[in-house]
Amino acid sequence: MSSATVLLFSLMCSAMVGCLVEATPLPPEELQDGALNYLKRFGYLKEGNEHDQVSLEDSIRAMQTFAGLNETGVLDEATLAMMETPRCSMPDMDSSEGRAKRFAIVSKWKKFILDYKIFNYPTNVLNLVPKDIDRIIALAWSIWSDKAKKLSFPISSSQTPTISIRFVGGDHGDNYPFDGPGKVLAHAFYPQNGNAHFDDSETWSDGQKNGKNLAWVASHEFGHALGLGHSTVSTALMYPYYTGYKEIVLDNDDINGILSIYPN
Repeated sequence: MSSATVLLFSLMCSAMVGCLVEATPLPPEELQDGALNYLKRFGYLKEGNEHDQVSLEDSIRAMQTFAGLNETGVLDEATLAMMETPRCSMPDMDSSEGRAKRFAIVSKWKKFILDYKIFNYPTNVLNLVPKDIDRIIALAWSIWSDKAKKLSFPISSSQTPTISIRFVGGDHGDNYPFDGPGKVLAHAFYPQNGNAHFDDSETWSDGQKNGKNLAWVASHEFGHALGLGHSTVSTALMYPYYTGYKEIVLDNDDINGILSIYPN
């Protein structure tokens, strides 16, 4: 067992009464490797700091703060459960700066007309046909343009639109691999890229609790495509965790963020 694994295991044990009795049924080393990878992937832990207990505790606290959990600095049950929650695959923080904000501006487009094209359609859906996907994607863009009124999103017939939308699976060549059903759902890149990828192994739906709500996930990802990072506000659309089917309403945090980039 590596020194990093031992350190993280000790942090998990300190969160429990009777660690050997109440610990998760996963093998400890597998559990700790998963937690380490999570903290690194989402920007909480710098590569190489996994052997430092202070850095590990600080990274766990940062993740807990971002998610709205109690700041214990240990891998308690609530923290481990949140690490298993479906979410966006874009990082929450810049690990080189250790920053967490409410709305976070990453970059912006130098134009207001952003054309897009859907290059393929999802394999697994619940009562959806391609026309439904077209409608949902258009709705997701309108969530933002309804507030930032200079923005518009025409459909492109070009093979090189400003923003490409694809349903892909596994390692698809952009250093943000998907992991099968659950956990990571989608990602979109910041300007001047903006391309959006959705995990094709997920079952996508609309207006129901079953499956993953494509309208909600797409609206979140398009926030990234417009230049917004993740928010610590749990009611914000740009909160990184998928909390199930609900009405899509921009929080004031989302509105302040998008208008700070594209003022009316």
